[in-house]
Amino acid sequence: MSLPTGPLSGFRVLDACDELGVYATKLLVNLGADVVRLEPPGGDAMRSFPPLVNGISQYFEHFNAGKRSVTLDLSTAAGITRLGRLVATCSAVVESGQPDALLSTRVGLARLLEFRAGLVLVSVTPFGLNGPGRDHSGSDLIVAAESGLLALNGRPDAAPYRPGGEQAAHMAGLVAANAALLGIFDQQRTGRGCRVEVPANFAATLSTTQTGNANAFTWHGRVPRRRGMGMPAFRSLFQTCDGWVVLIALPGQWNNLVRLMTAHGAESDLAGPEYQDAQFRVTNAEHINALIGAFAGRYTKQNLSDKAQKAGVACTPVNDPADIIADPFLQERGYFRAVQHPSLPHTASYSGPPFHFAQRDVGTWEPAHAVGADNTAIWEHELGLESEEQAMHASAGEL
Repeated sequence: MSLPTGPLSGFRVLDACDELGVYATKLLVNLGADVVRLEPPGGDAMRSFPPLVNGISQYFEHFNAGKRSVTLDLSTAAGITRLGRLVATCSAVVESGQPDALLSTRVGLARLLEFRAGLVLVSVTPFGLNGPGRDHSGSDLIVAAESGLLALNGRPDAAPYRPGGEQAAHMAGLVAANAALLGIFDQQRTGRGCRVEVPANFAATLSTTQTGNANAFTWHGRVPRRRGMGMPAFRSLFQTCDGWVVLIALPGQWNNLVRLMTAHGAESDLAGPEYQDAQFRVTNAEHINALIGAFAGRYTKQNLSDKAQKAGVACTPVNDPADIIADPFLQERGYFRAVQHPSLPHTASYSGPPFHFAQRDVGTWEPAHAVGADNTAIWEHELGLESEEQAMHASAGEL
């Protein structure tokens, strides 16, 4: 195991998240934090999320690689006492879920803050800790619908599409991780703690409003609609002989595209002077896209992308997961980490941190720890819980 060297080395964070906020602590562990995942006896539900390989949840592995695991029964007084011992060593606690299921709600906010003076507490919920949506049940898909992500995704003549992956939860996690970082920064500067509320709906709505969609209605009285790939001419999705590419002639690249197509006998009338007018190109979008589509169909997606980029035209393959694993940029930057899980028959490629520190190695090379794998290390060795006492509580189902 490589020792963490990230900027959060030496800081401990308690992870009490469900799937809505677990990306936040994934980012923190990749920044070098000692992230301790708190689980009930027997493990949390996320360990059963598909897909499963040899009984191991790849979902759980993705979000929890490098985190330590302790188990605790919070329905007992002894469990609460031990929680207090652990929280006292933490700089921050990140929690997520329905408001009534949060760690701070079950234990009591005041009591949790008493455990650690200056604690940073980040709470991710679907629709906030207060207000009209507080008690509404929520998940990534529910939040994606509420925030407008679904309404803007898909074809205009069809039902909304769910964005790939858990984008609403990922945005909530990204905001929560930043909140934790800022809270720890202020904690180190002033000694004060803070509580930060991150409604997932608030975070996900950023994606809806950042493109000015709210302003389009405010200023023009026009509600933005799904567009599918309904982009202007020379900015679209084109099918090749083995897949798809996105080809976009960015401002100043139209003539590059025409020269590329001319060199391969595919320009037809696009070299005509009338096509120098941007509005003319928009008006003739269907004709232009048909010519580009016929040109694209001659090549593989990688070959066409290479030719276009060399000619000064923005173009890239639409990559599937196998393409991503083989991507030379990601490979050269060391994005993937080869990790050997004790319960898997082969070395797995784990996704690394989505950031790169020059001359500093960050991220983890560890799989997610087994349920309660760190009970002895943390309760006994680090927190001084006597081994006999620990055994007693473990036999009583409290650890």
